[in-house]
Amino acid sequence: MSDPSHAIRCFIPDDVYVWLPVEIQAKVMNYLREKENLPRETIFEVIATLPNAVIEKRHLAAAAIDTNHIYYQNESRNVDDMIRLEHLHEAAVLYNLQYRFFQQQPYTYISKICIAVNPYRQLPALYDVKNQELYSTLDSLLSLPPHIYGISSAAYSHMLSFSKQQSILVSGESGAGKTESNKIIMMHLASLAGGLDDHTVKKIIQINPLLESFGNASTMLNDNSSRVGRFTQLQFDTNGALIGSDCRTYLLEKSRVIHQHKNERNFHIFYQLMTSEYIRKFGLDDSAILEFNYLNGKKATERDKICFASTVEALHLIGIDTIKQEQVFELIVGILLLGQLDISYYSIDTEERSKIVSCSNSSKNDWDCLTSCANLLGLSKLAIEKALCTRTMSVANETVTVQLRKDQASDCRDALAKAIYANVFTWLIGTINSLLRRKENNPCNIIGILDIFGFEHLDYNSFEQFCINYANEKLQQKFSQDVFKTVQLEYINEGVIWEHVEFVDNQEVIALIEERLGIISLLNDEIMRPKGNEESFVLKLKSIYKDEQHLIEFPKCSQTHFTIKHYADDVTYQSVGFLEKHRDALLPDLSNLMRSSSKELLRNVFSTEVLMDEGNHRYSKAINAPSVLANGARELQEGYSMRSVGTIKTLSTRNAGTQFKNNLNELMATLRNTNVHYVRCIKPNRCNKSDEFDHLMVTAQLRCAGVVEAIRIARAVYQNWLRLEEFQERFWILSSNIKNPVNTSPISELTISRNDVDGETGKLKYTCKKVMQFLHLTSPEDYQIGFTRIYLSSGVLELLERKKSERFDFFAWRIQHTMRGFSCRLKYIRQRQAILKIQVWFLSNY
Repeated sequence: MSDPSHAIRCFIPDDVYVWLPVEIQAKVMNYLREKENLPRETIFEVIATLPNAVIEKRHLAAAAIDTNHIYYQNESRNVDDMIRLEHLHEAAVLYNLQYRFFQQQPYTYISKICIAVNPYRQLPALYDVKNQELYSTLDSLLSLPPHIYGISSAAYSHMLSFSKQQSILVSGESGAGKTESNKIIMMHLASLAGGLDDHTVKKIIQINPLLESFGNASTMLNDNSSRVGRFTQLQFDTNGALIGSDCRTYLLEKSRVIHQHKNERNFHIFYQLMTSEYIRKFGLDDSAILEFNYLNGKKATERDKICFASTVEALHLIGIDTIKQEQVFELIVGILLLGQLDISYYSIDTEERSKIVSCSNSSKNDWDCLTSCANLLGLSKLAIEKALCTRTMSVANETVTVQLRKDQASDCRDALAKAIYANVFTWLIGTINSLLRRKENNPCNIIGILDIFGFEHLDYNSFEQFCINYANEKLQQKFSQDVFKTVQLEYINEGVIWEHVEFVDNQEVIALIEERLGIISLLNDEIMRPKGNEESFVLKLKSIYKDEQHLIEFPKCSQTHFTIKHYADDVTYQSVGFLEKHRDALLPDLSNLMRSSSKELLRNVFSTEVLMDEGNHRYSKAINAPSVLANGARELQEGYSMRSVGTIKTLSTRNAGTQFKNNLNELMATLRNTNVHYVRCIKPNRCNKSDEFDHLMVTAQLRCAGVVEAIRIARAVYQNWLRLEEFQERFWILSSNIKNPVNTSPISELTISRNDVDGETGKLKYTCKKVMQFLHLTSPEDYQIGFTRIYLSSGVLELLERKKSERFDFFAWRIQHTMRGFSCRLKYIRQRQAILKIQVWFLSNY
């Protein structure tokens, strides 16, 4: 039993690597199983294999080994589809992904889910024309090595074969490769649907640089991070030709326009414009004039210049001519100049007022920033100063002008900058859709591609993270239901009983957020109160859910924090700022100012018809979507300002949370009517290196992406499964009639019908039943035999392995016993013959 071949190879928890592969001698495991109450100081020596291939001996406390839940290692180190892993658990998934990552195999399946680990290197051979053609059929998902092409081809083939709409959900944290994965999917679908030379296909594919310029930014995690969720619906005719597309956007990060973290940038378009001739045309060609406050001190690069050419080309492609382009760029530069306006304060009769005094960070005293800003926005300087520094309100049928403080005026300036950018972005999406959307009303086939933020758990979690995690809860529910249905379908196809399959639904957490007395409803109530505040909101939330500690908790040391127990992790939210961000509406004075502009484009993007036209609902939805990731930036909403100056009048009953909830429910309704495919993108390390695999980081992403939950659902009833022929090959020895310590039941006692032996499959089933009954295991509690597989409950495979080891030990003992007996008999015979010879010689000579 001390033979190293009998060591237990398993994973144990580790603070550095999350899971660590070790070998524990069988005698140690047997001792642990037999001695339930070991002294705490009991220490065992195990052999650990570190991820860097270093092998070391470690001393392990007895309490660190849970003999009831041993996470065994798998024989194979590289499995294409991890659902086929004998021992399927988090540790096995982690190390399988690590091995494939270092083998430059970025894609791995878990059933029909594609796990894409960002390789951080170019792999051109993986995406060449040959592979695009190879992955072009429905069965390529099952018959070919894992590839994201397998997902796109499965969606395309399923659409044509069954005339059912499809969706591909791409998720992951920033830098995981979502944007690139979307490009790859769209390129492959385009190649399947008529080739990349088709005019319509060219438009759809080449429009992507435009969306990246206005919707992407450089962050600490990713140089081209998508800062808006997108649901792109590719439209196909009945023959599978790509004929149009439609794009919906969610959660535009408007706050990035006015504030970026250290070492991060604003949206790409701002820096691209700095490299263009438009800067000179707008009178800003002298770089010594200023440092733009909204650009975070970052300079444009040569890459920005190259990308700007692609942006201009894409604008021409969607029908925006040079004149209209100039109007767009005027507004973008006008936003930058808004950020340069320096607002000061003064007092009259103890009343604090504000005014625009100069341009901040200017090195030219004679340069009038306000004049340049007014010219670009088509407004008068007086109108801008009045709208930013004062507020009009109606009292007793009279219009009263109220002076704003410096901080209120600064918030007005920033809110206006965000609103202009958000409305221009929405107008741009609408223009793209009007060009690419299918004009006919006839039904068409659709493949939707969703690129949205992954689950977020930051050091500081505010309203933005709340919205993002709420969306991920809804998507996780859909994901769990789809995995559940897949498991049920597998059991049906195998003829296995599945009525007792269960999984934990996250509906309670979703209800906590969106139901009648949920968080969003309480926020709605609070912003309607004249003196509503975050402390009162949290107090109400606590009074309603004080007995629901399995859903939400409230730290005793804070009156503004609350912790929601999400599917991926417990997240503590700081509610300060929730009310302001929830309102998310521009003040009437500022909206009216924009509609009075001499610039046609600015008037159009702020027109009442665009904002309120339900027939063009995507405009209003995108404009009212909540700004995300506003770390530290104050959101001056209508309700806040009105309350600050003594009125509770509001512009609209709509607000960010409610509008986002409606948008999300509409999205989920769309997804429920489609056949959904999943791509989970994983970022292997924070340094963007191709030779580093961060176990802690990857494990956190696997949990947030719902991969671990998918595994749990997939193995909810039967922890393992093996093909019948594989089971026979591995455990045939347990069906032997030779009497041994494993089981003493004679074969005649086994209740196996001879009808089960008919045919090759029948013989395999007969062997399987023979083995299982030999060990006194019952079906369906311990196992079930399907048409091609045998399903094993938790612990059964380990039992089989242990009994097989014992069986081999017994046979080894029998062989040793026989060999020792043979050796002794041979020795005895030889000694006897020698003695007889000696006796004969002695007698003959004496």
